[in-house]
Amino acid sequence: TKALKIREQIGDRIGIAVSSINVGANLIIEKNYKDAEKLFLRAIDITKEIGAKNTEKEAYNSISELYFASKDFEKAYHFYKKFTMLKDSILNESTSKQVAEMETKYDTEKKQREIEVLTEKNKVQELSANRQNIITWSIGGISFLIVLFALLMWNRFLITKKQKKI
Repeated sequence: TKALKIREQIGDRIGIAVSSINVGANLIIEKNYKDAEKLFLRAIDITKEIGAKNTEKEAYNSISELYFASKDFEKAYHFYKKFTMLKDSILNESTSKQVAEMETKYDTEKKQREIEVLTEKNKVQELSANRQNIITWSIGGISFLIVLFALLMWNRFLITKKQKKI
């Protein structure tokens, strides 16, 4: 109760809900069911307002235990169903998040592999283009040298022929 009062003074809504559940659990042990019920219902209201689903789930479970202890089985069953539904909902949300994270990770890895494959293909194409350029320039250079050599030989032939005429 001391922690509950302190949390009420500072306006800690989730703390108020948690402390209400804890104090209510102690009141069940003391068989003070009416005060425990008020605290659990307060905790449920607060957790619904702030969207604290895990704490809301615990409040439903606690109030279900309260009604079971006080032999109000219909209400105990009602709140136990709410507890179970919320627990399953939280589990489904968690599972959905995990699946989404795994899908994102898979997609990211797949795109990374595609990038690596495309990068490798680009390197191969670049090397092939470089090789083609080298071959083209080499053939051009060799052809130039052959033509140059042929011209030199033709020039020598003409000079030799001229000298023989003289």
